[in-house]
Amino acid sequence: TMPKAIDQMQLPGSFPLPAELMRGIQQIEAGNQVWAVGNISLNDLGPGAAPMPVVEMLKNLRSGTFQLRVDSGIHARGTGTFAQAESAQQIGDMVRSLLAIVRLQVSAKDPTLLSLLDGIQVSYSGSVLTVKVDESAEAIEKLKTLKPEQLLAH
Repeated sequence: TMPKAIDQMQLPGSFPLPAELMRGIQQIEAGNQVWAVGNISLNDLGPGAAPMPVVEMLKNLRSGTFQLRVDSGIHARGTGTFAQAESAQQIGDMVRSLLAIVRLQVSAKDPTLLSLLDGIQVSYSGSVLTVKVDESAEAIEKLKTLKPEQLLAH
């Protein structure tokens, strides 16, 4: 559990965590079965890990968190903290635009898939970009029965 993990990190002899990472851990909501908090450097990914435009957009990414809870549905939230608020806004706007394009394509092919896209929210506040995914059990069942050609067909 989250409190137990935090307690273990504060035991004598434990490697002390930087305050920024500890704040990230404390933001993870109780009940998430999977979570991660860390500092991020694109240099850690190695050359060619992502297309150059993506690398350029993410060069100001400094840290992030991820949390995932699975019950009857799937609930996930990822945050990225950037060196500049402008970077968070630009990437947030780009992701929203991509989602809007996908919405248009999906609505023409299979409008019932729109519920999957409705479960994705992108927001930013200052230098923090947040992507939330809340998919219901019904949306997940629809996804499980989906055939790739349903999305790829023109």
